[in-house]
Amino acid sequence: MAVPLSQAALSCVKAAVQQQSGQADSLLAGLVAAGFSYSAEGKSESDEQQEDLALALRMALEESLLRNNAANRNAITDESVVAILDLAVEAALRGWVPRQLPLMAVHELFEGQTAKQCGLAFEYLEKRVDKLSELTEQGEHKYSQAALLRSAPRASACPTSERPVTS
Repeated sequence: MAVPLSQAALSCVKAAVQQQSGQADSLLAGLVAAGFSYSAEGKSESDEQQEDLALALRMALEESLLRNNAANRNAITDESVVAILDLAVEAALRGWVPRQLPLMAVHELFEGQTAKQCGLAFEYLEKRVDKLSELTEQGEHKYSQAALLRSAPRASACPTSERPVTS
């Protein structure tokens, strides 16, 4: 019986995360060895392959989150969690997974964290906002780009009379 591609992809993701560098290239080599195929431009040749790899990345993230939660550790400080998130971003930029996967993965990370822990997750987003912005549409419509990735207006741009009152 053949191993389903999503299980093979999960094994490839786990192996790539263990690499100190070249994680995306390691992932690609593993996926090709497992039977995935990519165009000359490096794009996934089928939606099914994209979905299998996206599922594998989400499964790897979920396993890491559960492991960290069981140990009462902040998942965003775990190098493997950060590596999985970074791999999801790189895979989306290369066209291996749907473009929305990285933000979906960050959403899953937020769901399992305390408010204080989410602060570190926001730091992760802030450090990668340029790369993540490449995955969103750049139109003027309010739904064309994730609000988290938009530049916040500077405080000085808001007249004093309109600033919120704090106690």
